[in-house]
Amino acid sequence: MTTPTTPTPFVLVTVQRSGSTYLASVLSQVPGVFCDDELFIASEGGLKPGFFYGYWRDCIERDARNILPPRRRAVVEAYLDAVWASRPGLAAQGFDIKYNQLAQVRDLKSALRRKGARVLHLIRGNVLKTHVSTELNNRQQELGRRSHGTQRVPAVAIELDPDRIMDQLAERVRTIESHREKLRGRLDVMEVIYEDCVADRDSEYGINPRVMGWICTFLGVRRPRRKPRTELVKTNPSDLRRSIANFDAVRAALAGTVWEHLLYEGAPDLWNPGGLDIPGYLCPGPLLPRLALRAELHAASCLLAEGGPGLAVPALRHLAGRFADQPSVHCSLGRALEAVAPREALEQYQRALELDPGAVLAAQGRARVLEALG
Repeated sequence: MTTPTTPTPFVLVTVQRSGSTYLASVLSQVPGVFCDDELFIASEGGLKPGFFYGYWRDCIERDARNILPPRRRAVVEAYLDAVWASRPGLAAQGFDIKYNQLAQVRDLKSALRRKGARVLHLIRGNVLKTHVSTELNNRQQELGRRSHGTQRVPAVAIELDPDRIMDQLAERVRTIESHREKLRGRLDVMEVIYEDCVADRDSEYGINPRVMGWICTFLGVRRPRRKPRTELVKTNPSDLRRSIANFDAVRAALAGTVWEHLLYEGAPDLWNPGGLDIPGYLCPGPLLPRLALRAELHAASCLLAEGGPGLAVPALRHLAGRFADQPSVHCSLGRALEAVAPREALEQYQRALELDPGAVLAAQGRARVLEALG
């Protein structure tokens, strides 16, 4: 790909505490790409030079009529033009924006569409971790600490309300789904899953190279030769047992629900003890059914570890009937069958590979069974 004479305009859209600062930092390490801050933040910081509300304030000071709706559209478009002309020579230029900021400026979505902006819609599938991160960030700010930075800060723990937690998580899923529909109906959108970004990366500061390649293709830029990294450090522990002070009470409140398994990501001893193929969040598509699939595979993994194939196989057979199009389910059933019915396990691995020829765990399982069968 050649560098265009004008940069590809893009926005990185998500909800707070979903990893956008991390992703923007990584993208800005790609030659020819720059992803700016939250330029539409509606706070005192948003009045700084270069930010939208500071720009709009200056427009109003020059002509008070610029506060009126008929003028606002022109103000928004002129601001976007100024932003995307501010760094000549780039191949792609964008900025971070949150759902609430996108909704606050009435003409912004239409202006982005008219300007041909591409949208990286960042989704953090583990909505519990997003919720916990929000509460932890509030606590850190109370202590006078920055929410993002290049220096590590002491970890804190917070208490969650067990009586409200399920409603809070359901509301987060509804928010994601609502904005997904609004964005996809009006703009050129690529959905990026935070968990995919940080899976299979070669360091704590990097990004999954496959995801990086997809993003570069979407933005029309050359894939970098050197692996991009962020200088930001991780603020919160991966294991929620270290972040939720009343972890046992929250676990009791979520027990047996579609949300329970979200507690265990980042805790290897609890997450997948049976070694099944628990997939990513499998977006695009409604998030809640995908959470349900992951929850049931987590439960089957625990059954396999605790009770062996006799308990796990019936649950996985039922799951394979309900999610017949999901290679991870057939791969997991094959894993549970290996010791008791290897030929049937081989069939399940082959089915998984028919659905996804790149399913690594299914290919590895198939090879094990073939070797055992001689």
